[in-house]
Amino acid sequence: MSATNIMEFKADLESFANQLNIALPLVVQKVAIDLWTSITMRTPVDTGRARANWFLTQGAPSTQLDEYKGAKTGEVAPPTPPDVSTITGDEPVYIVNNLPYIEALENGHSKQAPAGMVALAIQAEEAQINAGLAVPPMNTYQQNAGQFEA
Repeated sequence: MSATNIMEFKADLESFANQLNIALPLVVQKVAIDLWTSITMRTPVDTGRARANWFLTQGAPSTQLDEYKGAKTGEVAPPTPPDVSTITGDEPVYIVNNLPYIEALENGHSKQAPAGMVALAIQAEEAQINAGLAVPPMNTYQQNAGQFEA
């Protein structure tokens, strides 16, 4: 995602938060955990190492690398979601995987995820946000509630 797209995405999040009258940090936290979950669950699994190495941080990308020794193929426990409660929306949020082969997986070098993981997760999240932006604010529904009959 280019810097321009990131700024547009941030503007969309701010608009979404304002439209729904929700604090921006809550929207950023929700989007961050949704993206992390979507990327993680789209990550192909052999030993589980690639799936276990997605890290969500604020302010700077993680340099962490989990030497996950995993189980046998197919015996992978679901990853533990990160704590997003400290995300404020004031700084960039990063979802990073530092494995040397993660880019190859993103570029389709797995039959389990031939279209990658990250780009698809971002597209799905953007579509969900844009669909939410198309919904009139709640106060519009409340103002018009008496005009509709069953």
